[in-house]
Amino acid sequence: RAVNSNFTFCTCASQGGALNAEERTSLILIDCVFSSCSATTGGGFALDEGVGTLHGLSVSNCSAKTAGAVHVYESLISIEGCSVSDCRAVQEGGGIDFAFSNFSAVGSRVANCLAATSWGGGCIGTEAFGLFAGCTISSCRSTVGAAIFLYSSTYWEVVDCR
Repeated sequence: RAVNSNFTFCTCASQGGALNAEERTSLILIDCVFSSCSATTGGGFALDEGVGTLHGLSVSNCSAKTAGAVHVYESLISIEGCSVSDCRAVQEGGGIDFAFSNFSAVGSRVANCLAATSWGGGCIGTEAFGLFAGCTISSCRSTVGAAIFLYSSTYWEVVDCR
């Protein structure tokens, strides 16, 4: 559990620029800031085979080969009142990459993220099931699916988003 914590200029050669949570981990992040972090996957942080609760989180100016800001793999995650901005992936998922996961995102924002050579400038979902409610995805860029790219048996519900 991390509350009111800042992670800045962190670099990881593998997964999770500032934080990597794996295998049955319960991750709770409240009012935390991830800024200018980088990794191969999940520039800000990665959650792999765990359960996550994110509230009031800010991820900005993070970068990775895939999942510029956040990588969620085989996990269950709840996101509320969070912001992802100005993040970049060389390949897919400029902002958030949801892979084989279940999620809900409420009242959150993804803005100005880039998947430079691939899919999902804002978000990408691969065999992921989830809900975006009252969220904003804006000014994101990619070669395919600038805001959202869904792939392979994926179901997302988008409600009252701009």
